[in-house]
Amino acid sequence: MHIAVSVITPEVRGEAPLALFKGDFSTRLSKAAACGYEGIELVTTDPASLDAADIRRSLQANGLQAAAVATGYISASRGLTLTSPDPEICAAARALLEDLIRFAAAVGSPIVTIGSFRGMSANAGASAVWLSEALASVDALAASLNVRLALEAIRPQDTDLLNNGAQICALLDAGSYTSAGLLLDSYHVFGNEPGEAEAFRLYKDRLIHVHLADTGRKPLGRGSYDFAAMEAVLRDIGYTGWQSLELARGDDPDGNARVSMEYLKGL
Repeated sequence: MHIAVSVITPEVRGEAPLALFKGDFSTRLSKAAACGYEGIELVTTDPASLDAADIRRSLQANGLQAAAVATGYISASRGLTLTSPDPEICAAARALLEDLIRFAAAVGSPIVTIGSFRGMSANAGASAVWLSEALASVDALAASLNVRLALEAIRPQDTDLLNNGAQICALLDAGSYTSAGLLLDSYHVFGNEPGEAEAFRLYKDRLIHVHLADTGRKPLGRGSYDFAAMEAVLRDIGYTGWQSLELARGDDPDGNARVSMEYLKGL
């Protein structure tokens, strides 16, 4: 297992609800390394404002790698989505996606995640078309920089656009993208995908990134999800990519990160 944890980058104001640890960026990285994490999922909102070389040096100084660049806080903090019916917002989101890809390449991340950043369905069929157009517009750039775009299947309680692996795979097949693939999050898989843990096997040919959280976004082992079964499937299909924690911060984000890693070590 290659395990990462979500951490906000220095420009982010406030606390992203699914990023862990307290303190400045350097402190958070040292805490992650001390817990035994190998990588960091960088939760950013304005990558162009960051010194990517400095971010990369900070990671290396702590023996960490950039596992992914996460877009999950962008829609909430900046109101930008790739399928907004407002042309100006949509254009700004596409420009930001290009910045995210370039930032990922500069810090050595193989992945840019696309979850809530894609937006909600504005009307039947239109949002899927707009998302496909956004992916096509950056596909060559991402491929040239060896960055993959990981589309996250999100349960219907949270969005009405691409709720499961089958829907995302259908969109990817229709577009024949070089750079795009599937992100499965345990929080969205369990109770939403057929066979639950077996969903990772079902979509193994498209799977490029994994998010981890227990029931209600609790720390791993504090809910009811069967992570032993999930990890057994991932081993069986030969998945060697990153698995990134995306937990609720709660009152003790440092403790949540620590107990989750301890739980994973015990599997």
